[in-house]
Amino acid sequence: MSAMIIQLSQVVGALREEAGLLWKYVAFVVFIYLLLPKPAYKTNVKVPTVKFMSPWLPGIISRRLIPKIISELDYAFDVEFPKCDSTPITGYAADRFVAINSYEVFLRLVARVGARIFIGDELCREEKWLEASIDYTKNIFLTIALLRPLPGFLHPIVGRILPSSRSLDRQLIYIKEELLGPLINKRRTMEAASDPNYEKPDDFLQWMMDLAKTEKESHPHNLAQRLLGITSMAVVHTSAMSMTHILYDLLVMPQWVQPLQDEIRTEVPDWNNITQANLNNLRVMDSFLKESQRFNPPGEREWLPSLGS
Repeated sequence: MSAMIIQLSQVVGALREEAGLLWKYVAFVVFIYLLLPKPAYKTNVKVPTVKFMSPWLPGIISRRLIPKIISELDYAFDVEFPKCDSTPITGYAADRFVAINSYEVFLRLVARVGARIFIGDELCREEKWLEASIDYTKNIFLTIALLRPLPGFLHPIVGRILPSSRSLDRQLIYIKEELLGPLINKRRTMEAASDPNYEKPDDFLQWMMDLAKTEKESHPHNLAQRLLGITSMAVVHTSAMSMTHILYDLLVMPQWVQPLQDEIRTEVPDWNNITQANLNNLRVMDSFLKESQRFNPPGEREWLPSLGS
């Protein structure tokens, strides 16, 4: 165990060199990977594919989303990562480190970056939103796990008294009535005023508001609940899981730290002005991330042959 701690400290120390540049890139690439369309690969397994993708999407991501991600990552790293200034315990000056729960730290990182894109600058650092975007999924699956062994007719009764279910209700009420609901109404009021100086926010919440086609879809409470579900279920935990597995893979294969750092220094000379071309040139990082995800999938299932085979 002590040898593992020493090894971990050496890897983390290397990762924190140059203000944690490597991990900023890992977090950045993982997040962008979720947003960009993926190339089609030949495979003998039938999988759902996107048949049409707007040709403007990569440009929109590069010009409008990437600067926000970079800005929020800079802030999140300063806030969420503890400073490695403790007393050395392994006898090496470079082994200064503090204990962290890597998955919890990555959850906070991804929640902060996601909030900047999904709800905009005004509320993206609101602690209640960050907590809800992290805990919403936990409470949903905990409630499901607790109710599953029970007969169906007991679900409505037991579900009302479960702490996880009651937490869900409190989170939804706050998000709908205290946080996003008022923000949506404020935006609509300002837009209706036809103020020539008003510029609509460029975030996912505003896109949802603009694309809502029915009165039900455009209701502030429905928009708020859908946005919370998308953020928590599809973005926060999956990205944090990927980043945690990458950290552990680097721990057991520390020989990849230096090649990754070298590639970043060569291909991305300016972190604040990163482009799509820079990302495309990060082939070592792309390969490492894909292999890490391949060996650490979010879930497993039994392979079933297709009908007629």
